[in-house]
Amino acid sequence: MLLRAAVVGLRIVFVLIGILALLNSQAVPFVLFAAQLQAPLAAIVLGTMIVGALAGYSLELAKRPKIQSEKRQLEWAAQDAKLVAEVKSDREKQLEAKIATLESALKQALGKSK
Repeated sequence: MLLRAAVVGLRIVFVLIGILALLNSQAVPFVLFAAQLQAPLAAIVLGTMIVGALAGYSLELAKRPKIQSEKRQLEWAAQDAKLVAEVKSDREKQLEAKIATLESALKQALGKSK
């Protein structure tokens, strides 16, 4: 829910910046790689906003494999725990069966010795 509110807030900020940029359409000088250029202020503001958004998105994409890897490791750990529980249960069943076999063999041996 918090993430959804943050996304809505960012969209509102982007719209407001876009409106302000379009209201300031006069040409302004700026320096880019030692070249003196002139461009509308709206283009500069929107351009830097787009570059910043792309940089943030690329950082988010860089984190995705790590998050997916951690999620996969948690799933494997859960499967391992389940397997350990099943093996323990199977081992207990085997021991109970051996005890039952030994008990019946003991009863038979005691019955024959009488």
